Amino acid sequence: YAVMPILKYLKPGSVIWCPFDTKNSSYSRIFQENGFKVITTHIDNGENFFFYEPNCHYDVIISNPPFSCKDLILKRYQIQT
Repeated sequence: YAVMPILKYLKPGSVIWCPFDTKNSSYSRIFQENGFKVITTHIDNGENFFFYEPNCHYDVIISNPPFSCKDLILKRYQIQT
C-alpha cells in the first residue's frame, strides 16, 4: 500500500536503486511489475549503503530505510545529489 502512490511520480523507464531491499521486497517487486528496472542492495548481502555504490547507472533512490539511522542516511543522500 505504501509503494503504489509513489509510482505516479516516477518517470517511465527510470532505474531505481533500492538500497535497503532484497529482490523479494514489496518495493522492488511492485516497481518491477510496473516496468521499472530495479537495483536492490542490502547489508545482508555485504552491500552496506554507507560504503556501497552500485556499479551501474540509476535515476532515483527509493527505499524504506531504518529510522534509527535517519540522520546518517539523509546525510548520505545529500552526497548523492
